[in-house]
Amino acid sequence: MVRKPSPAPSVVVPIETGVVFRWPLYLASFFFPFAGIVIALLLIGSDSRPERGVARVCLWIGFIFWVLLPAFLLFLLAVGALLALGSLFSGLMAFEP
Repeated sequence: MVRKPSPAPSVVVPIETGVVFRWPLYLASFFFPFAGIVIALLLIGSDSRPERGVARVCLWIGFIFWVLLPAFLLFLLAVGALLALGSLFSGLMAFEP
């Protein structure tokens, strides 16, 4: 009697539901920074460690693109305006001792 070899055992890796949509959540945080902050507030209280990691990244992306980037752009705009006004008024008021 010839015995057939038994099939190799299959390994099932569980997928956590909150981590499956990691990149769409990151993209939503990038294009809509307020959505990133809301996503972070919803996921930060989770018991799952990977979901809390996704929440932290979404929070950072939302914070950077909603707070830091506009502040940096306003700073550049102010510096450009000061440079433009400085070059505009540089020849009008000559100081002679």
